[in-house]
Amino acid sequence: LELTKRYLRRCDVINRGLYGWNTRWLKMAMEKNVAFLPPQMHFGTLLMGSNDAVLRDMNPGQHVPMDEFEQNLLYIAAEML
Repeated sequence: LELTKRYLRRCDVINRGLYGWNTRWLKMAMEKNVAFLPPQMHFGTLLMGSNDAVLRDMNPGQHVPMDEFEQNLLYIAAEML
């Protein structure tokens, strides 16, 4: 509520949805400097993990092992800062 009061009509909201992506693919895109984020960002929300968690037997190309997932999230979060 405090953020709403403080930033009402002062910030633009940019919604970036990457349907079907996992953290491996996002990390690779960020390493290649694909512009997903605006140059000056005050707040960010990262919602990743559902596609990474798919069972390996169901979709081996999309599955990301837990240790890689953790490293990918750390990289992505650091790039957002």
